Amino acid sequence: MRCDCPALDAFRDDLKEVRYHAIGRFPSLILQQQAGTGVIIVGYRPYPVMREALAHLAPDLAPVRAATDIAAYVSTWGSLTAREVAEAFDWDTPTAEQALNEAAARGEISRVMPPTGIAAYYRAADNRQW
Repeated sequence: MRCDCPALDAFRDDLKEVRYHAIGRFPSLILQQQAGTGVIIVGYRPYPVMREALAHLAPDLAPVRAATDIAAYVSTWGSLTAREVAEAFDWDTPTAEQALNEAAARGEISRVMPPTGIAAYYRAADNRQW
């Protein structure tokens, strides 16, 4: 049965690219300039490696805006981990955890411990979920 849907077509295009680049490990991320030069990041890589790859392809690239208010930042995204906040504010993870816990104590955001108990995450004070 032939499906005429954009998602399936995009998936087929992805499979063609996987074969073309002989990608055998996942996840894999291809970052490519319009001129054709690019970088393939294979397997899990930490965020600094991704930033380095972007800087290699677009050295003048800079964030559109910087995070300045932790409660507003959490509200923008709906829910975040301390590690994500650490990246946005250029902090280490313990500093982000402390700032998040202080904002939660003030009632600006909510701290949530999932049933697994592995790590807390934080969300907007009005508890909206995305």
